[in-house]
Amino acid sequence: MVRAKSPSPPIEIPSSDMWTSPISWASSPLRPIENYSRDFPPTTVFTRCELIYTLTEEIGPGARRETERALPGLFRLEKMKPVEVHVLGFDNTCWTYLAGKKGRKTVWDWAVGAEWPADQPAPEELKRKYLVDRIVVQSLLPAYGTNKPISFMIRDDSTAEDFSKATDPDPGDD
Repeated sequence: MVRAKSPSPPIEIPSSDMWTSPISWASSPLRPIENYSRDFPPTTVFTRCELIYTLTEEIGPGARRETERALPGLFRLEKMKPVEVHVLGFDNTCWTYLAGKKGRKTVWDWAVGAEWPADQPAPEELKRKYLVDRIVVQSLLPAYGTNKPISFMIRDDSTAEDFSKATDPDPGDD
């Protein structure tokens, strides 16, 4: 059973045409933060991110082609942790990935809709049209006090791998 986190009270999401100017939005009511030279503050509610999709296509028996496409997106944060990822999808509809739990694993459920946050599960025909192998999602700025961006991968089964907690096994191999 998948339990989706229910985010705190609804917050108006900045218009997607603004996703290329301010880097982050903080506080309530939302106000843009345009200082690109430092970490995003702990009061951040939304911060820009990039989603890199790896799409697959079967091209013959035992053969497939992988292509990458990058899209700008927007994280919704609660206590500096991502709970939603919003993106204008390949089909020009609103896509939202919602954080939830399946046992001890974090999962990101794909929802679609006419506006953000999208709330309808992605239909099977859309999943077949865009065969997503994985999505790497990363904030443009590092989180306050960590000097690391929010960074994780969503696999084709919706489970996630958190890259921001990864450590270099051989830091002296530069």
